[in-house]
Amino acid sequence: MKKFKILSKKLIVDEPYCKIEKQKVLTHNGAELDWFVRLNYDAVIVVPFFETGEVLLQKAYKHGAQSFIIEFPAGLLENPKESLKHAAARELREETGVVAKKITKIGSVLANPTGSPMRYHFFIAEGCQPIAEKELDDAEQTETFLVKDFETAENYLLSTMQPKDLALKGPQVKFQTSTATIAALPFAKKYLEKKNSRDFL
Repeated sequence: MKKFKILSKKLIVDEPYCKIEKQKVLTHNGAELDWFVRLNYDAVIVVPFFETGEVLLQKAYKHGAQSFIIEFPAGLLENPKESLKHAAARELREETGVVAKKITKIGSVLANPTGSPMRYHFFIAEGCQPIAEKELDDAEQTETFLVKDFETAENYLLSTMQPKDLALKGPQVKFQTSTATIAALPFAKKYLEKKNSRDFL
């Protein structure tokens, strides 16, 4: 297998949250193609836990889909120099008014490797407390709520994507969720399993 060779680049959209580069590429079999690459900053997705074991979720409006969805708090880095951990704490506070005693990175994935180098970075936020006001952008709408534990949150989120007769033991809800939130679930589950096994020992 061979990487494509980039013959030329041109930035054709240069907006704060939408930068698109048109590349002329030479493929592995010698074909010349136009390729469009979105140059977003990376994003952070935060799974927030309260001392009670409850997990915070939020309902948010997403205009691209023109839908309300259920998700974990998430957002883009403000600039390429912002640390991932700082971005996770900032997005949690801004979108929910919650701060955490401990924030731990638990994994990352490529968000859309065909069209972008952007990554999703997943974090667990522990010891959360609602101590601040939300700081939402003009385009943001969020409503937060708690579910009793991670298993309930996982089943709830997965049930948003499944037909009723296939849903897991969670409520069947009318809202959808996002790939970023679903992708966070196995990383959070693995972190909790390791933590619980250490606590047991």
